[in-house]
Amino acid sequence: MNIQLKMPEKDIIIRQYNKSDIKTVVKIIKESYEDPLNISPRSKKEIEALLPEFVNFWIASIRGKVVGFLTAFDNKSKYSSPWFDKTKELASKYDWNSFLYIDTVAVITNARRKGVLSKLINKLIEKSKENYYIITFDTRATPPNKAIIQYANKKKFKKIKTFTAPNKIKYHIYILPLKNKMLKS
Repeated sequence: MNIQLKMPEKDIIIRQYNKSDIKTVVKIIKESYEDPLNISPRSKKEIEALLPEFVNFWIASIRGKVVGFLTAFDNKSKYSSPWFDKTKELASKYDWNSFLYIDTVAVITNARRKGVLSKLINKLIEKSKENYYIITFDTRATPPNKAIIQYANKKKFKKIKTFTAPNKIKYHIYILPLKNKMLKS
């Protein structure tokens, strides 16, 4: 997926996914998650099975080429994973009656540090702030995903929990409050 990417941020288009994007999304996942410590990347079949559960599925493109995407579940989702289940547990503890969980966000290598991730997150916030209190995501703590941790800190996400998943890897859970709701301690 080699695209020459010297462009202003305004050239990044964010739109809803369509079924024809899924094959490209799988390629982006494979490129982005080559790390052997990560969970195996999702297949086309797995993504298609999750489509009814995603409440957000945004595609980033530049000059018609898909360069990134973001998927998210909400607190009503029937989806289950150690990471999402831990977020649901925290939601109960902190009395978040509505939250979004960023399941996957990935950007092709050549489009990183060009504003694609910010545009995807900003679209999610824009479309979600009326209906949700919190946006959450998790990221690997050991070894750390330094780029996403720096991004989270820059965008005012707060780390609220570190836990060890069944794969024996530590993860951080971050939140971004969308409404002025105090968190219980």
